[in-house]
Amino acid sequence: MHLNTTLISLLTVFLGYLLGLWSYYRKKEHEQIMHRYLEQGVDLISANIDHALNVFNENYMRSLSFLKKFRDAEKVGVQIAEEVNLLKFSIYDPRSFSVTPFYKLKSLVGDDVFWDVTQLLFAFVGTTQSFFENDLKFTIQAFYTKGIRTAPAETICDCYLNKVRELYRESEKFYSIVKELQNIALILESEPLTFKKLEKLKKRTEIMKTVQLLRDQFKENINS
Repeated sequence: MHLNTTLISLLTVFLGYLLGLWSYYRKKEHEQIMHRYLEQGVDLISANIDHALNVFNENYMRSLSFLKKFRDAEKVGVQIAEEVNLLKFSIYDPRSFSVTPFYKLKSLVGDDVFWDVTQLLFAFVGTTQSFFENDLKFTIQAFYTKGIRTAPAETICDCYLNKVRELYRESEKFYSIVKELQNIALILESEPLTFKKLEKLKKRTEIMKTVQLLRDQFKENINS
């Protein structure tokens, strides 16, 4: 009887040890998934998209403010030629457009759509920066250059204010990328995942909806 009790006690301890070991490895596996696919994948892409959108917004606000300043200065007969020459527009950090996180994201969702739409975003930010620096700024510089002025200040401002606001409206569609990335992050954070479960993630309804939503929204710019 005493021997049986001892064996049961030893077996209980051993099973407890195995359960603890299993829990430990499950926890480590989940931490690895979070680090690899969330921190170094989804979250990193989100941060880089935020950076690109912030660069555009900064340039948008700078151009808007300067156009209004230019118009107001001309109304009172004040030249701001030197301020135009000092005007600078920001560019995005090339390191923020890293390819590796997108390979990790593709293995989660089974599709290249996030890579495709993020390329569109960075192209948009680069193109608009060039517009602000080499078109808008150049036109105002030319206004103060003898013999090059092509239109009154009011006309120039109205034209460029309309264009700048149009670009802002165009930029709004890119915020959906951040929203869908947050949805994926929520899925990763809301349940304990294993590498085996990770393989099935791309078949989940929420993930397939996210992929299709972005493809539908940007269907004119990317291949289906």
